[in-house]
Amino acid sequence: MQRRLLLVGDSHVAGLAPTLKPLVQAVGWDFLAHSEQGKDIRFFGQQSILDDLMSDYKPHLVVIVLGTNPSGTYPEQSSARYHQQIGDVLHKVKQARVVWVGPPTILANAADEASSIARTKLLAQRTDMTLLNGREQTKDLNAYRTPDGFHFTAQGYELWGQRIFTGLQSMLSQFSTWKTWISLLSLAGLVIAGIMFWRAR
Repeated sequence: MQRRLLLVGDSHVAGLAPTLKPLVQAVGWDFLAHSEQGKDIRFFGQQSILDDLMSDYKPHLVVIVLGTNPSGTYPEQSSARYHQQIGDVLHKVKQARVVWVGPPTILANAADEASSIARTKLLAQRTDMTLLNGREQTKDLNAYRTPDGFHFTAQGYELWGQRIFTGLQSMLSQFSTWKTWISLLSLAGLVIAGIMFWRAR
């Protein structure tokens, strides 16, 4: 069975996919990317996009890139609401293993950077997914920024994508190892069945 990875999220997905696709495919996985520019966590939790992708593609691993939108800070009293929005997204992809890539550093303005820090802290509190810290992965990529302060150049996304892939490698290998064991057990079962068949003749 071909293992399938779904990369889904906001506009960063469009920048990351060209790097991640060949890396993921090189280790034997199928790859699908879906991006919604300017959308936030609440949008993905409320709309049917994830439901449709999970039903049609049936991924084994879902990599979510969300947390940059919307602009502004999340005050302490809204933490429960933010966790609910995260939970709504995770519920839609519960059939797969989930890796969440948090928001990168933001140079646009101080408020958006503070929001990125706050969201990363809230994402880190989750125990029902694996978090890759987007801020840590992009803190030295300021030379590869686009003028808006939110996005990266093609080279910047290439570097970030390579770091995300490094964070995924152990999981991709675990799935591959599991697949190998299943194949070996299936083969062993066929061999045993064949031996028993010839003995019964």
